[in-house]
Amino acid sequence: MRITNFASHIGPVIYRRGLNYWNEGRVRNVKEENGCYTATVQGTQNYTTTVQLNGDEIVSTSCNCPYGANCKHIAALLCEIRKRRIGTKQTAPKVENIVPEEQIAFHGLELTEKELFFLCYLAYFSYIDEIPYLSGQVSISGHTWKFTKTEQKQYAYNWHSTNWLHKTSSFYNFYGSSYLFYNVSRDKVIVVLRELVENHTDWLNYFRSLGLYENNPIQYAIDIMEVLTGKHPNPEIPLTEVQNPQWLIDILTPLVATEEPERLSAAIQNRLLISVLMLSAGRALDNENVPLIERIGQVLDACKQPTDAWHAAYQSYRMCAFYATGNLLPMLNANVIASGTYYTSAVQLLYQNKLDDSIRAFQDGLKKCGLLRTWKFIPKDHISFLMYVIALGLRHHDDDIALLRKMLKKANESETAYLAPVFALVEFFQSPTQAKDTELLWQVLRDTPCPLNRSIASLILCFFGEQKELKDTLPMSSFAVLQCELAAYTHGDKGTFPYPPVLQRVPIYETWKLELEDIIRHAAPATSQTEEKPRKARLCYLFDGYFDGSIEVREQTILKNGSWGKGKAVSASRYAAKEVPMDDIDEKIYTAWSQAKRSRYYEIFPSLSLVLPFLKGTDKLYRDTLHGMDMVSVHEEKPFLFTRRRGDDIVFTSNIPSDAEQLDDMWLDRSDPIEWVYYPMPSRQQKLFERILQLGQVPAKAEPLLKQLFGTLQGQIEVHSDIEGATEMEQVQGQAHLTLRIAPQGELYRIALGLFPLPGGKQWLFPGEGDKRLFEIRNDARVEVIRNKTAEQKALRQFNALITTHIHCALFSSALREQDITMADLLALLEIAPDYEPLFSIEWQEGKPIIVRKADPAAWNISAHQQGGWFDIEGEIPLSDDHIISMAQLLSLLRESNGNYIRLSSDDYITLSDALRRQLERIDAVAQTRSGKVQIPELAMTVLGSSLQGEMDIHEPDTLLQMRSRIRESEQMAFAVPDTLNATLRDYQVDGFQWMMRLHHWGAGACLADDMGLGKTVQTIAVMLAHAHAGAQMVVAPASVIGNWQREIARFAPSLNTVILNDLPSDNRTRYINALQSGDVLILTYGLLVSEGETLAAREWTTVCLDEAHTIKNRDTKSSAAAMKLRAANRIILTGTPIQNHLGELWNLMQFINPGLLGSYDHFTERFVNPIAAGIEEPKLQLKRLIAPFTLRRTKQEVARELPDKTEIQVPITLSDDEMAIYEILRREAKAQLETDKSVSVNALSMITRLREAACSAALVEKHWHGNCSKLEAMTDKLLPLLEQGNRVLIFSQFTSFLQMAKDTVLQQGITDILYLDGSTPLKQRQRMVDDFQAGKARVFLISLKAGGLGLNLTGANYVIHLDPWWNPAIEQQATDRAYRIGQKQKVTVYHIIAEHTIEEKILRLHQTKQSLADSLLEGTNISHKLTTKDLLELLS
Repeated sequence: MRITNFASHIGPVIYRRGLNYWNEGRVRNVKEENGCYTATVQGTQNYTTTVQLNGDEIVSTSCNCPYGANCKHIAALLCEIRKRRIGTKQTAPKVENIVPEEQIAFHGLELTEKELFFLCYLAYFSYIDEIPYLSGQVSISGHTWKFTKTEQKQYAYNWHSTNWLHKTSSFYNFYGSSYLFYNVSRDKVIVVLRELVENHTDWLNYFRSLGLYENNPIQYAIDIMEVLTGKHPNPEIPLTEVQNPQWLIDILTPLVATEEPERLSAAIQNRLLISVLMLSAGRALDNENVPLIERIGQVLDACKQPTDAWHAAYQSYRMCAFYATGNLLPMLNANVIASGTYYTSAVQLLYQNKLDDSIRAFQDGLKKCGLLRTWKFIPKDHISFLMYVIALGLRHHDDDIALLRKMLKKANESETAYLAPVFALVEFFQSPTQAKDTELLWQVLRDTPCPLNRSIASLILCFFGEQKELKDTLPMSSFAVLQCELAAYTHGDKGTFPYPPVLQRVPIYETWKLELEDIIRHAAPATSQTEEKPRKARLCYLFDGYFDGSIEVREQTILKNGSWGKGKAVSASRYAAKEVPMDDIDEKIYTAWSQAKRSRYYEIFPSLSLVLPFLKGTDKLYRDTLHGMDMVSVHEEKPFLFTRRRGDDIVFTSNIPSDAEQLDDMWLDRSDPIEWVYYPMPSRQQKLFERILQLGQVPAKAEPLLKQLFGTLQGQIEVHSDIEGATEMEQVQGQAHLTLRIAPQGELYRIALGLFPLPGGKQWLFPGEGDKRLFEIRNDARVEVIRNKTAEQKALRQFNALITTHIHCALFSSALREQDITMADLLALLEIAPDYEPLFSIEWQEGKPIIVRKADPAAWNISAHQQGGWFDIEGEIPLSDDHIISMAQLLSLLRESNGNYIRLSSDDYITLSDALRRQLERIDAVAQTRSGKVQIPELAMTVLGSSLQGEMDIHEPDTLLQMRSRIRESEQMAFAVPDTLNATLRDYQVDGFQWMMRLHHWGAGACLADDMGLGKTVQTIAVMLAHAHAGAQMVVAPASVIGNWQREIARFAPSLNTVILNDLPSDNRTRYINALQSGDVLILTYGLLVSEGETLAAREWTTVCLDEAHTIKNRDTKSSAAAMKLRAANRIILTGTPIQNHLGELWNLMQFINPGLLGSYDHFTERFVNPIAAGIEEPKLQLKRLIAPFTLRRTKQEVARELPDKTEIQVPITLSDDEMAIYEILRREAKAQLETDKSVSVNALSMITRLREAACSAALVEKHWHGNCSKLEAMTDKLLPLLEQGNRVLIFSQFTSFLQMAKDTVLQQGITDILYLDGSTPLKQRQRMVDDFQAGKARVFLISLKAGGLGLNLTGANYVIHLDPWWNPAIEQQATDRAYRIGQKQKVTVYHIIAEHTIEEKILRLHQTKQSLADSLLEGTNISHKLTTKDLLELLS
């Protein structure tokens, strides 16, 4: 850090604070000795500050303030040192040949006029608070420059010449003083910069040395000019990040029109250039500058970048080009959508008369730039706004008119003033029958310098019929879209725009027509009665809960559903001026308030006590709650006194509750939150009332005085008493029956708990709370109600215990008297309510009551009827006397239901028992609805049997019973293993043979899913021998196991004749296929299954066996389609991994062996895949029941206990720093791609694959990599000792390029007895290699995971090395089982080499959660799912 540039190093905030201290003279007692400066800097106290210099280099700094170093005190001292050293050691070089006679001395600098302009520009735009060189005043040729610091810490300056400057605005400082404030214009700034850069580098270098240059935005502008002029010393300039570049964007805009696109692209950082081009596009629109728009396209081509910002700029350019020329350029990236994209599409749709789509596209564009949700609901460019208004006007819906009205309301806002011409059209559409005000449009033509505004104003004047008045003043637009529109009125050239004019579609009302229509309207006879229009607004009164007696007057509007909205508060001035809607009640309240206000001037609104008498029996009073506004009903009760003898005393009570609030001339009881009761009483009587109640009780001897009192109070206060002279009152015992009040609250329901001590009474209280004695009216007579609070509290405890068992909500108490519950809890409450009527009842406050009834399946008449390969489940289901539905309707309602509750309508539900719901769900899981009928596949109906029965009895036809009987018979049958089988089957293999034969007996296919190495092939050969007499059979298998099938059949079933289709000439295959007969077995690959599919599907087969059947797991592949077309009496699939990745694969396998068992794929996804992925257990159990009869899976641990032990070992290795650096770059790119795509795209998966390759070896992703490979070094470390000990090893990798590298590494170690197999190895050579390895001719066999993971018997190996993990552990297990299978005599050890801190570790964690789907279905473990974007991002985290 040097003294000349310390400002950029010390930081802008500290520098500015230090600069302020220095300007204020706080740096004192400066001393210097041998380059060491010390000073006292005055802050909150005096601090000692030290700076040590070595020449101009700052060696160290210190300060005894709490900050300690690089503080503002040090910055202040550095400012002083800089002044001293620059002032004594440096002088500015003279600048010749500009205006030499006007050179001046300015703070030690000799500045020319242009240089001073430049400093003025710098002072304003650099955002530096303090520039000490610009203070005071300077004279140049008689003109005075005055620089004045304002409170805003910017500079206002004044010069009485406009040679290089233009006036822009007035500037007001904090105190209101006004300065004329000048700024170098855009084009002049470019000229000044170019002059200084090209001709005055000495002065510019000196300016850089002042410490105000580095990390200053002006540095960027100078660098750009140096690159453009070829003066920059380093063409690859390290451009700094500009925090506030708007001014820079502004001054660079003229360069777009003057500089060559390639040079401009090289000089300006891409992100900044994009901003410059965006601003240029806006200016090109305003000025109708077609050449500038074309130049913008050229610059975009020159700086083409695959970034979202570039594509957004391209979309803006595309919109401008469309408006200017009528040409619609192609979309280069459909994933990047900008507002211009929507506007361009919207205008096209408008011209195609697709108004709804057009308006939707405009509003999508507004959403894109964040304008739709604010009041700025209009496009910012003139043409898009014009077209948006035309679209709204043409459609002319109520919502469109409302939006136009909002636009018009904002027409005078400064932000929209530049769009003034369009607002004339807005006003017309808002009131099309009113006279047009064209003065604004003529003013635009006279005064505005903006060509586009003038063109639009002319167009709208023409639309208003004033083209004759325009005459020769009509401007000709340069833009194709406006040329097209103007041509409709001027009959000129339509131009190149590809659509007919759109504005002329709008009907225009001539003046004479408007006048005649108005005369006709007034001449029509008046009707005798005028219908009163429904009110759309009204007043309501809101009590805020603070009991100062004040309320808020609000204006409500009617909502679309017919209810009143929350409204908004009315201001006091509007209410006082009656500028609000008022009905009769509001008028009465206003009149009463006006009269009361004379003595209570401080009441700006009516008080609560004033409005209550007027609001009784209305719906205009609300209370403010946490949930919003709740309506309150108001009732009036007449207050009275009550006296009763109690022993030797006479007790005074009242019907006014003890917790009632006293207001002016009344008491108010708000204990019921939605029903308030007020007790009116004048203030004088209130005082008497209170004095009597305060007595509480008097002795019996006071009776004479009481009689006198009652006589005096007659006509003033009502009195009830058992004393002679007063009215006596009946006593009744109160009840403890609870009442739940229910009211809808959005998606929830509010329940309030209370009770009516007197049945049918008005007082609703919380149990155990309030007065023990109440007064009510029964049969037109007052009664005294004596409450049993103990019984009430007991009822409350019972109810709380009840809801704890049945619903999820808090316990009710005096502190929680009401709460909101969900629909599910409400339904549970309504279900149990009839069983607990003695304890509580329900009262609906708002809305229609909800009815919940229990389903009675005993009354349902359901039966099954066979139709082809399906069973129809039919019958009528009576839910009530007048409500009958079908089974299809019931299942549809069940899917939408909330637990056990089925919604019949908004207020009608039935509840199912758990057993009935499960029975219906089991039916729904396998059923499909077709043409209103519930249909279950024949096979599923047969297999599931009694599991579909339950509380609902389904009558089954005889055919179904016969099918089940045949299944039971086959279960008892024993099928003999053919004598011609040249092998002795193990017990579990005999079981497998018997199982496949039984399935064939009753017409079902089989999925044999035994572990690899348990003899699936020999079991299948036994079945084929048993069926050999019935006709030709077929085996489809991967290429790697074709030879194995031929040898196994020849070995175990020599009586069968095998034909390998792959070995036959292509032109003779059809003849051979058609000639096959009993005893023949055709063996072919999946590739030939596709190419010869039509021939193979044209004939019948006795047996079709698909080996490694997961090959057809994807239903969209050609091999799957070809397999489904095959016709066979017996279908068998063999696979050790029935499901490799996701549950959808299971459907395709089952569809092949037993078509229709799992329904359609969409049905399967809806009923099984989605619910199981969501963690729902019942669909998983149902699916297992469906597939269990057709799937047989045995593991080695279960049936091959003679196999030796197998050990799995993970070998973690650490990549080198260089390898890790390459990996990290790819990881970040992949993560960015995924975050951008928001879905699992092909690009994202490709980048994930590259990342996995990088974890194996950097050489796989970096062509110029020459470093070591950590994985191959680890492989070598394991391999060499194993071979020295006489072991034999299989090495697997999924990447053939990496496997080749492994092969080269093994050879480099001098190990030559190796074999190598991948997908390119011919079939015949593969078997020869297997035989050689088994014969001991090679110690190492390198195999690609895909090519060698299936069908190879390599029990000669006792060690397996996996160089990299695959997504599904079952695939690796298949490869391992090439060695670990029946016939293996040695212990097998498996090494998994894993690169730490890479995606490979994440894949291992995925293995732990992503268990085999087949195991899940057969053994109950969790089911896997497809990898989502979230899964992949977690792998990259």
